[in-house]
Amino acid sequence: MTKKILLASVILMMAAVVLSGCGSTDYDELGATCTENSACEDVCHTGFPGGVCTTSCDADNPCEEGVCVTFSDGGWCLPECEDNSECRDGYSCILGACRPVSEASEPCDDGDDCGTDLSCLEGMCTHTCSSILDCDDMVGTYCTTDASSTGLWCLPPISDPNLGVSCFVPPVEDDELVGKTSDATCAENYVCYPDPSNMDAYCTTACKTDRDCLPNMACREVSTANGLVSMCVRREYCEPCNTDDECGSQYDRCIGSEPSKSSENFCSTNCDPNEPATCPTDSTCKQVYFCTTRNAWVPDCSWCDGECKTDGPSVFECVPDYGACTGNGSLCSPCRTQEECQNGDGGYCLTSLDNAFCTKPCTSDTECPEGYICYDIGASQKQCIPGNTSCTNPQAPQQ
Repeated sequence: MTKKILLASVILMMAAVVLSGCGSTDYDELGATCTENSACEDVCHTGFPGGVCTTSCDADNPCEEGVCVTFSDGGWCLPECEDNSECRDGYSCILGACRPVSEASEPCDDGDDCGTDLSCLEGMCTHTCSSILDCDDMVGTYCTTDASSTGLWCLPPISDPNLGVSCFVPPVEDDELVGKTSDATCAENYVCYPDPSNMDAYCTTACKTDRDCLPNMACREVSTANGLVSMCVRREYCEPCNTDDECGSQYDRCIGSEPSKSSENFCSTNCDPNEPATCPTDSTCKQVYFCTTRNAWVPDCSWCDGECKTDGPSVFECVPDYGACTGNGSLCSPCRTQEECQNGDGGYCLTSLDNAFCTKPCTSDTECPEGYICYDIGASQKQCIPGNTSCTNPQAPQQ
């Protein structure tokens, strides 16, 4: 009897051991590779490279272990980390979690976090571009220079609801408008440029690079009551550009200069070929064609050393008669800055008209070429300028 009792006790103990073992399973740890749910304590997410043992999460259901990371199919717990070396192959430590190496538009901390042919700029994996068409795979981005101006990249525009807002104050008799300053209709730290009486006036602010501004703006020095200040200003006709996105309205194009005059691209403005007055003085409304190698539009395909697209809808833009927006500094050559007209003879870049050009100092009309007059441009400076302000066809005023 004693033997039977002893045998029964041994059998019961063995059964207890077996039963207790049935209730415990060694699951793979969070973030481990997997192919099916049975290997994980909760879920094997096979949508991640190599499969990942994970758990779903959100604001109401935080992770018991790891970091909750949101993807297109929801939030998932991933291992916490401080360095890429803590993550398995194919994964990188991004924003404190071991997550799959990022594709275009996804977040990153450095270049190692991004996939093939991608770079990490401004916390996002991106790639180079030559036009907005190259950014189709990155919704919400456009082709622009980055903050360090190292080239053209697909990047999102800055988000600033106060920048570029109209601040025009109509000239009406209204007690509420009396005494308004030029910045009264703009947010704090913003100014109304150029002034509220201008119908095109808009709110702007200080900047360091073009990336501080909206896509169609540039960081330029402007004259203020406090002297020259770098501010975001809209790109206008003849401003340098890299892509169409940087120019004025959606119909304005980035035009390539005549190669013999300049290699620069510049912003133009859309025009009506039946209404010549829609273009600035000394420019002509011409049909333009897209040159793929220059990433710009040209009025003559001989200006293009690659594919020149002549099909598609007709596009008309204003093109300088000179063929470029900057010249050699001689009398009546186009210019943007005073330095471009300094040939040692006291030349001046006259920008107060709708066509900017270089002048030449004089004391009387006789010192100017035919069709030019000696004109006082202010500050006791007399300069030779076209009598009719046209460098294309200069004519002296009729006596």
